[in-house]
Amino acid sequence: MFGKTYAAAGMTERKASKEGFEIVTGRASTVDRHPKTLPDAGAIDLKLIFKTSGVLLGVQVTGGDSMGEMINVLGLAIQKGLTANELNTFQVAAHSLITSSPVNYPINAAALDALIK
Repeated sequence: MFGKTYAAAGMTERKASKEGFEIVTGRASTVDRHPKTLPDAGAIDLKLIFKTSGVLLGVQVTGGDSMGEMINVLGLAIQKGLTANELNTFQVAAHSLITSSPVNYPINAAALDALIK
């Protein structure tokens, strides 16, 4: 929609709170290519919703076409009950023309943001 991909899996922050979960969110904003000056590099905004115990409850992400694969991975993370710590230490392969920088990979960065809160 309007040149962006929107994707979500699991619970939204509002739904998780309404269901009685004590939650913490992690956010990351970066680009889907590195360096960001590459042609076709686009913004990624990721929000992860965790129980305070660290278990992933939900994901919301906007960005380019690569968000399809990211939401698939994060949907599996919800299904398997992965935690913020596990997502923070998630090993990634990187290629400048097709992925975010491994230094600021959005899944790891958003999980770390939640862990430090």
